[in-house]
Amino acid sequence: MYWFLIPLLLVLPLAPRSLAQSTWYVDQSGGGDFVAIQQAIDSPSVVSLDLVIVRLGTYAENIDFSGKQIQLVSESGPELTTIAPATGRAVLFDPTISSDATLQGFTITGRGSNEGGGIWIQGSPTIRECIFKDCYASVSGGAISCRSNGASLHLFNCQFINNEAEKWGGAIYFSSNSTLEIASCQFQGNTCGAKGGGLWVTSSSNDPSATYTIRDSLFESNTVTYSGSIHSEGGSVSFHILGADTLIENCRFLNNYFGHPNYNSG
Repeated sequence: MYWFLIPLLLVLPLAPRSLAQSTWYVDQSGGGDFVAIQQAIDSPSVVSLDLVIVRLGTYAENIDFSGKQIQLVSESGPELTTIAPATGRAVLFDPTISSDATLQGFTITGRGSNEGGGIWIQGSPTIRECIFKDCYASVSGGAISCRSNGASLHLFNCQFINNEAEKWGGAIYFSSNSTLEIASCQFQGNTCGAKGGGLWVTSSSNDPSATYTIRDSLFESNTVTYSGSIHSEGGSVSFHILGADTLIENCRFLNNYFGHPNYNSG
């Protein structure tokens, strides 16, 4: 029984290790402490480990955590709370961000960026119960790009639906000699032109301390279209790593497609 297939209707409680110092509310109608998400993050009153609760609505913003290890959580869940910028990616995590920084309970859309149509990661955030839908990157990581040595990605109970990258990683592009942790996620209908219709993982050096773990996740109907690249592979997931501890456990791979003219493999 794959519990992660249950629709994301409720935002689960935050991990108990992160205790907020203060709680703030973002409400577009003016009923909270701030009317915009970035306004809350930029406020000197909001500090690391604070909890910022975002009330329902669509927020046309480009969010930058600006080095603050805050917990940014929607009040009503991803079906009712969306970050959808007019141009560019939705969220940026800079190199100072640790796993204490949390993004939880949003639908994320973003288009027009070279890397990370939805989110670009240079630090090590935790992302929970988010839906990444219809994101686009002209090069890599339709929804998420994490490309910086030492950067990590901790991803739990998220959905990746109909995201696209022109080259690598239709949903996620991960290039870091660090930690990739994916649990109870769904990758459905994502597309790229060269490698990893759902997920492309690569490392630049032999680092035995690196760990890549994917558990209890679904990869379904993801596609590598073969855009003419000589090296094309992995309709669902593609790995190109050296010396790392890698585990894929209790995952399902259904109807993924690799469109090379001479090979056909999901």
